Amino acid sequence: MFELHSRKRVFIKFIFVFVFSVLLICGTSGSDVKKELFHMDSAMIIPTSHNYLTIRKGPGFTYPIMYSLDSVSALTVVEKGIWYKVLYNGVYGYVYSTTFVDSEAFEPDRLKGYSIGIDADGQMNLDRKSEFIAPQSKVLTERMNERHQGVYSGTYDYEINLKVAMKLKSALELEGATVVMPRQRSDHSMSNRERADYLNKYDCNLVISISCDSSNNPMDNGVQVYIPRFTTSESTKVFAETLLNKLSNGLGVPKSGVKVANDITFLNWSKGNVVKVEIGYLSNREDERKLTDESYQLLYANYIKESIVEVLLQKNQE
Repeated sequence: MFELHSRKRVFIKFIFVFVFSVLLICGTSGSDVKKELFHMDSAMIIPTSHNYLTIRKGPGFTYPIMYSLDSVSALTVVEKGIWYKVLYNGVYGYVYSTTFVDSEAFEPDRLKGYSIGIDADGQMNLDRKSEFIAPQSKVLTERMNERHQGVYSGTYDYEINLKVAMKLKSALELEGATVVMPRQRSDHSMSNRERADYLNKYDCNLVISISCDSSNNPMDNGVQVYIPRFTTSESTKVFAETLLNKLSNGLGVPKSGVKVANDITFLNWSKGNVVKVEIGYLSNREDERKLTDESYQLLYANYIKESIVEVLLQKNQE
């Protein structure tokens, strides 16, 4: 009996020491924030190892949760330590250090001074009225045509396009860019020409239209990028190739090359460096699975963002 009680006491002591050690390492509500961190010369944007994380009020698991994020790829870090001090929505909080991938950190405001236009193709409401397909053309086309729908999930393309576009907007703004979008709601109605005209007013450095494709052949899958037929801009062609390669290589999906189009109203009426990307086929089971998955939508947005960063910074160095 005595031996049994002795073993229990040893076990309880072990548990106590273990819990105390964990709290000491991970932080407690009574710990001094300054002792947990070391100063950084300047803030850095550091990618996260997963999309789902919590931001706490202090450097420890016992502190209250301020934010639970389910779609994040990077955060602004101002101090490092066992817990990283981050800036999110203008508020400081703390995230456990193992969440971050330090080797991929980059300086903020890489795109400061740049303006990016994003068109989330489609909308909830169809518009059967007509508009000219291109300047100086007598060919008429629907202002907003019928939308594609996932053959398995039933999800409409305009919903996916907007979700990816909004994630891209957040990623670009984290880089310091100014982002302009014709629509940020699915019930906002604008024709393809009106979207192009809207973005033309802002003289954006780059403009991208995000869309999903569909096919009668369920085996068709992968990424396609379109550029206007009459473009003479080498920057547009470089951007299109960079975008196509990053998406294809990053996601491990086929690419069908950069295509020249003369029947896409948005491209015809847009000015400057503009491309349209079809990020996948809603008629293909695997593409649809990725397109409707929040984590993959974030990947699409990040590969597009990295393409924009690469092209603009490379052009700036020339």
